[in-house]
Amino acid sequence: MHVEELREFRARAKAEQNQGRRVERDRNPPKVREGPLPPRFTKYTPLKADRARILEEALSAELIVAPRKSSSPPRADRTKHCRYHRNHGHNTEECIALKDRIEELI
Repeated sequence: MHVEELREFRARAKAEQNQGRRVERDRNPPKVREGPLPPRFTKYTPLKADRARILEEALSAELIVAPRKSSSPPRADRTKHCRYHRNHGHNTEECIALKDRIEELI
């Protein structure tokens, strides 16, 4: 009997909590990010190999997972291609997300 009452109480509390969150989200819509994320590190370790080469090695050793492939931004520079993101707009060597991932491995 106590177990059933406890389950019912938890279900009601969770429903009230979720309802409060929904109302809060409606009042404060999420901010849309403009441009790329800022780098997480202020300095990066000097590398003796290209980031593209390190990326290939890390992917084959399953040290990192490539992000889901997404479409290139509308006005992306088609002359630049990122192997990490598998889209256009910046080079693999310039990729801030890849720099951060490699730095985390180091």
